[in-house]
Amino acid sequence: MTTVKEHYNPIVRALAGMAKPVVAGVNGVAAGAGFGLALAADYRVVADTAGFNTSFAGVALTADSGISWTLPRVVGPGRASDLLLFPRTVKAQEAYDLGIANRLVPVGELHAEAEKVARQLADGPTVAYAALKEAVAYGLTHSLEETLQKEDELQSRAGASEDHAIAVQAFVNKEKPKYLGR
Repeated sequence: MTTVKEHYNPIVRALAGMAKPVVAGVNGVAAGAGFGLALAADYRVVADTAGFNTSFAGVALTADSGISWTLPRVVGPGRASDLLLFPRTVKAQEAYDLGIANRLVPVGELHAEAEKVARQLADGPTVAYAALKEAVAYGLTHSLEETLQKEDELQSRAGASEDHAIAVQAFVNKEKPKYLGR
């Protein structure tokens, strides 16, 4: 059984390690590895008819696709253990309440809303978004003091970007900034 190592893990690493925010649109039930892949995204737009199910223990398997790492960070270790040990489908509203879904929309609006979120992020200050993504990941595994130092480093980088200069000039001119991603 090499599917996890050769296929799922590289995808999860790519999604989680990407410098750009990743948006997942979820329709139907994301089960097992599908749930893990959705959690590897930074932002989840979820149809009101969707659901999530860990499913692993239900078929005598253990967690894969990074779900033992991502799920506790999203819902806390107690709820993660419950969902992993006693698999069930978490309906869209509960997923939203737990923080699994960032945005809940009617099923007919899923594609348009996910695209809107992705477009808004793509048009935004991508240098800052990359730094924010890095800061959050770093802060989850480091002390407050180390995180403050990392934030200082990242803030210096973002503050030196062309996008920051563009944002400041747009603010002064009371205009909407047009970021370059630099």
